[in-house]
Amino acid sequence: QAILESFIRDGKFQVAGESFACLILPETKIIPLETYRKIAAFVNAGGKLVVLGNLPSVGMSESETKEVIQISGTLRDSKNLKRIDRISGLAPAIAACIKPDVKIDKPCPELFYNHRTGNMADIYYLINLSDKPVAGAVTFRATGKAECWDPQTGEMNTPEGISQNNDNT
Repeated sequence: QAILESFIRDGKFQVAGESFACLILPETKIIPLETYRKIAAFVNAGGKLVVLGNLPSVGMSESETKEVIQISGTLRDSKNLKRIDRISGLAPAIAACIKPDVKIDKPCPELFYNHRTGNMADIYYLINLSDKPVAGAVTFRATGKAECWDPQTGEMNTPEGISQNNDNT
């Protein structure tokens, strides 16, 4: 439903105020034609599609199946499609499709982030979900002046130890 309610702009799905440059399609044999048409339009507009297993081959009716097969044939040849056979290939396939929004120099499952854009600014919310301090190098897919906002005090300052340069760090 989210795919059907989305619109495509600049090679990205736009839905519910969010923007998605890469879609992961789990292996499915049957797909509604309208949904598949929208996925094909996304890929044709430059969106990246990662498919786990085979592309769909059956529509919701006999008449839809012919077009589903045609769309699969077209998508199969697209440079914007990456097909993988195993779930272990998912992370490398995504990394080959899009540049990460945030990179952390070491595994840090307790660090949550969210990225919002608006008014010509990129806002990254980084939240430590543990009760212990976290340290490491974080790289953002944006350039510009970095500020650290403390949600408890409202203070804004430059984060300690930050290297601000044009290579997105």
